[in-house]
Amino acid sequence: MSRVREALHGAASAIRAAWGKALSVAREVPGWALIVTGVAVLAIVGEATFLIVQTGGDDGGEPEATEQPLPCNERQAAFAVNSDRFAQQVRALGTVPPLAKVLDVYDVHVLDCVDLTGDGVDEMVVQLSESAAPEGTTGIASPWAIYQPLDGEWVPTMIRTAVTGAKVTIGDGQVQEVSSALVEGDALCCPSGKRPGVVEWDGKEFAYKPAEGPRGRTIAIADGQAVALAGFNLQESSLEDAVSYFGPASTYGPTGEVCPAEWRDLGMTINFANFGGLDPCGLDGRVGNVTLHGLEARQAGWQAQDGARIDISEGALKKLYPDMQPAEVATTVVPIDQEGELFTLVSAPSEVGVEETVPVLSARIATGRVADFEIQVGAAGE
Repeated sequence: MSRVREALHGAASAIRAAWGKALSVAREVPGWALIVTGVAVLAIVGEATFLIVQTGGDDGGEPEATEQPLPCNERQAAFAVNSDRFAQQVRALGTVPPLAKVLDVYDVHVLDCVDLTGDGVDEMVVQLSESAAPEGTTGIASPWAIYQPLDGEWVPTMIRTAVTGAKVTIGDGQVQEVSSALVEGDALCCPSGKRPGVVEWDGKEFAYKPAEGPRGRTIAIADGQAVALAGFNLQESSLEDAVSYFGPASTYGPTGEVCPAEWRDLGMTINFANFGGLDPCGLDGRVGNVTLHGLEARQAGWQAQDGARIDISEGALKKLYPDMQPAEVATTVVPIDQEGELFTLVSAPSEVGVEETVPVLSARIATGRVADFEIQVGAAGE
């Protein structure tokens, strides 16, 4: 605070003290004199207050902020991470024992304190690394989050826990993320490929954009069939086609007649299948079903044609699908062990039973919000 402001504050304090003393002798002063004195004192105090506001900064600068910025350091990050939503998402990975704290398993790193939204207030970018993980390990999750100050504390508003081997850097108002991916010739344990992308503020929330692949994120259903996913042909495509379209998968591998392939930065799993004894991961595999799941799917912007998205409320989903019903059977080729209840949003007549229907688009509701979408394709003949 400038010397001018200090002097003005001192003057105001002195005036208030003098006024208090004046009141103690008020009975000895004529009424008209007391009124005149009061008006004069109030005028002086008002002028002093006005000057204090006008001289909010030194040399006529802007008034000082009433709320100090939060400290942005690893101590603050550690305090926040142990008990917030980021910690809950990390625990869902299964790497933290039930009675342990997140930071008993992970080390916390503040990557940067920088304004990512253009509002003049810094965000805090935090990443966790497993304490016992060998240096250079790429096949394990490297959770990270963006924290924003809210009501005097750091709150995670962008959480990414599913991406494996994530390398995170910050520049030009963006967060660059490079995660690991399998390319031809890689062993499942040791991915050598990369999936680069950026996280940036879109004016309302943080969103993720991969460096390659389509920009659209729409689930297309026509004539009771799931026909396309962001323009990708679901009815006639193999894993090789998907890699050409979306870029290398984070991981994939045959499990009997099924080949689950994951693009973890997009929150997308495509299950390819072949029930004729051929390689489901090869050219003869076809899409059995697709799951779009988790916060990564929300950040990537996946949505149904009517605008339904991951993380919308159950009430909002019911307005879009008033006839939604609890699913009678699981729709996935490979069962997913997740919390919540599955609801059928769109169904089609079954080719087996005349009066039976099969789900085409389903949503899993957990804690009152959409946790994932499941799309039944059936191009493998199941």
